[in-house]
Amino acid sequence: MIRSMLLVRFSMVLFGIVGSVHCVAANQVTSSEKNSSNREEVVQKICERTLELAPEVASGDEGFIKLCSLVMEIATKENPKRTVRENNEAAILSLAILIGEDRVRTLARFRFTLKQNEVEKLRNRITLRKRNDLARHFWVSAGLTILSGEKQALAIGVGKEMMDSTPGGSGFSFVDLLADQAGIRFAANAMRDEASAIAINDLIEKKLEIHDVFPSIDELPEGISAERFQAEFGGMGGNKTRELLKDMQARLESCKALAKRP
Repeated sequence: MIRSMLLVRFSMVLFGIVGSVHCVAANQVTSSEKNSSNREEVVQKICERTLELAPEVASGDEGFIKLCSLVMEIATKENPKRTVRENNEAAILSLAILIGEDRVRTLARFRFTLKQNEVEKLRNRITLRKRNDLARHFWVSAGLTILSGEKQALAIGVGKEMMDSTPGGSGFSFVDLLADQAGIRFAANAMRDEASAIAINDLIEKKLEIHDVFPSIDELPEGISAERFQAEFGGMGGNKTRELLKDMQARLESCKALAKRP
């Protein structure tokens, strides 16, 4: 019951904030569709094929890594004539829908539907650092990066944590924020240009490990109320927050798939 309430809150918070950037995302989607009019069809095929193969995917962190390679492979096989960057885009959007949040599909203005029971079975058993919520944060943020840009995706993640710090929420979490930023960096590197897209694919083909896509979450505070966040951390602009954010950037930079590329 508690888990269901948290998931409902996650959806409400995410798309309450996303609504404010829907116009921006819609414009970007329209622009992208001029170059790739069949993107929705491509993503649908990838999602459906992934669900067909889902029983072969392990649970937990191992499943997170397996899905990265599996979905990238499916995207390439389904669309051999598309660029690596285009296939990365389709793969990330597919994972954002399958593992992240159903309404990413709505934000992208995709009209197709999937077998929801199969989606939930897969989504609920995939973890990142042994936590299901972090896997979802990662892929939602990656998808939002494609649909609305890095800055908007980060703003949405921070906004969610601020709302979570209010009464009834789970509290501000620097761990959740780390997962958001990891997803943003992953998508940015996979989409920056064709050379960067190829580099990410090569890395995935060499068999990723969890520490290549997400750093340790040790000693990052969570469950922080709005009052405590302001008093102890100084809010988003406070010294303690800035120190933590700097530490988080260093952690992210240590991950092969997340290190900033020229």
